[in-house]
Amino acid sequence: MASQTLRSLAGRAKLAFTDAAPVILFFLIAFYSILWLFGVKYIIVVSVLATLFKVRCRKRQTMAKLLSMAAVQLSLAVLAFLAGHWLILCVILNILVPFLLVFLQSTQFNQKGYFTSAMGFVFFQLNPVAVSEFGRFFCAMTYGLLLLAGALLIYSRGRERDVDYGLERRGLEVLAGHLSAWAAGEENAEAGELLSIQRALCKQVEQSRGISYAVKREGQIHYMAALLFQRSAYFLTVLRENGVGEEEKRFLLRLCAFLREFNGCWPGTGTKAGADGEENGSRALRENGEELARDAGMREDGIGRFGEQTVSLLLTLLSRLEQRDLPLAAVRRRSGEKGRPLAWILQRFRPDTFEMRFSLRLSSVLTLGFLFSRLSGCNHAYWFVLNAFLLLQPMYEDSAFRLKNRFIGTVAGCTLLYFVLPLFPGVQGHFALASVIVAFMYCTLPGTWQQAVFSTAFSITLASLAMQETMAMELRLVYVGLATVFVLAVNRFFFPTSMRGQFQDNIRALFHMQHSYLRIFVASLHVPLDYGAVRDGLVRFQLIYEQVEEYLQAHLPAPEQADYRRLLELFWKMSSEMEQILFLTAARKREIGDTAALEHFSSLCSYVIQEAGNMVCVRMRQEPVTARAVPVSAQVEGAPYLSALLKKYSQDVSALYRLALNHKK
Repeated sequence: MASQTLRSLAGRAKLAFTDAAPVILFFLIAFYSILWLFGVKYIIVVSVLATLFKVRCRKRQTMAKLLSMAAVQLSLAVLAFLAGHWLILCVILNILVPFLLVFLQSTQFNQKGYFTSAMGFVFFQLNPVAVSEFGRFFCAMTYGLLLLAGALLIYSRGRERDVDYGLERRGLEVLAGHLSAWAAGEENAEAGELLSIQRALCKQVEQSRGISYAVKREGQIHYMAALLFQRSAYFLTVLRENGVGEEEKRFLLRLCAFLREFNGCWPGTGTKAGADGEENGSRALRENGEELARDAGMREDGIGRFGEQTVSLLLTLLSRLEQRDLPLAAVRRRSGEKGRPLAWILQRFRPDTFEMRFSLRLSSVLTLGFLFSRLSGCNHAYWFVLNAFLLLQPMYEDSAFRLKNRFIGTVAGCTLLYFVLPLFPGVQGHFALASVIVAFMYCTLPGTWQQAVFSTAFSITLASLAMQETMAMELRLVYVGLATVFVLAVNRFFFPTSMRGQFQDNIRALFHMQHSYLRIFVASLHVPLDYGAVRDGLVRFQLIYEQVEEYLQAHLPAPEQADYRRLLELFWKMSSEMEQILFLTAARKREIGDTAALEHFSSLCSYVIQEAGNMVCVRMRQEPVTARAVPVSAQVEGAPYLSALLKKYSQDVSALYRLALNHKK
């Protein structure tokens, strides 16, 4: 048993070292080269560079991304230099810069997006250089960034050069399997894998956004695939309700064959769609798809509508794959999407949003921390703000976890170093020990007590070159203790954010999103549909849905989960139905005669959703909705499928209200 345990530990250690080896190697090269070229005062740059390498080394590198990274880091270095020399700028910049970094780079779905940029801004302030040495500091930064860019390019050489569309390929394969099973008369299982793929694609859409919040080309392709799988998962639920006849089975087989043929058009799979334009295989695929879409459009049933929507969406996706260099503005003009350059910031500029609350906490911690460091004049006072920055996390639970581990790890690191450091005398011995400690530090997970042990040991080993090691240990313990108390108080009393609070906010957001869908529906009766708003709604819904599901599974007992899971199921059906309603309404706008009836239908649904939300949520923002005591009709003349979707949506709204009544009891 003991030997098996040792082998298991050795295997995990080997795997951790293999995974961390590139980061360790880069750190050591950067550390000793900057030490040799510029001096010990500038090695603070290395920690930032190593973190950037660790975050970016597994991503696809482009010259534009590398230049953008360098520009951001150099700008932050200049701002940090200014903040380190003038007290008024220290206050202003430590309020504004962290605030902007959180708003520009973080969301509730990517909570740590701010970290690498904020780390540079904070670390460059810890040990300010003199004004006369700014040129040397700027050269050290430039050299470090050139070294980082070169390392990233070398490490990524030979890796994938194209975007990986593996999720899309797998999703089409799963969908084809479902359809072929139905065509063979076998009632297929739940579309769980299809929904998981769709949510993963929605994450990629969110990650593809740049600083302008515009979805890039790859993100648009991910979105179209996610939309297809959303519709497909909903269609499979309809099949389970209605069943499939013999004629429908034949059509499903044709659709299944087209899906499998299309799956050969992705880049890296013997691509039929390329930068050279229409190839023979791509032309045949398009002609086959257009014929299938025409046949589907002649059907008057749900299978026909699904087939037409699916093939049309895939043909659009095929065109997007071929248009490799199409500018984003041109894509927006073709799709009818409206640009919203600042709307995404303004809609989060409220005291109840995650971004607003965390940015205020981060700004306050850094401002007060650096004021203490500057005004107190205490030896190594910057350790206080350094630890406070690392301990402050977006969520209270994550921060509490780090508070405990940081203190335990600091005590253990000081104890370990007390016995080990005398074995490595002299400057060379200290640097040799620091190199070994760095290897262990990058093999451990950030935030754990093990990582805190080695980060503490590394800091004290270098600090002991300028001061007595026992004094360095005492100061480290004092500053970590002060930072722990400080961050605990800020997290508790100043704009706190917790997983429980975020869960309640997410439930409220799911209700508000239905109001938003209904407002878009009413607006689309009179003006062109804003496809960008529909896309953002779908992506946001899926990401919130996943967060709620994760919280339920991790924090609520099974009996309490039932109502919330039923709530999620209803919201998923309503969102799927409304997404199709919006596109069908936009396509058949000229055929809709009585828009007043549909506006009344929307206002009544919104009123019922508002009442349900008031019963389920503790704090529900009131929506400006009214309902008239007159009959409501969801029938659209000459559009039976659209009418059926509106009817199903109204039935789900009623089910939502009944569920809210039970929840209130």
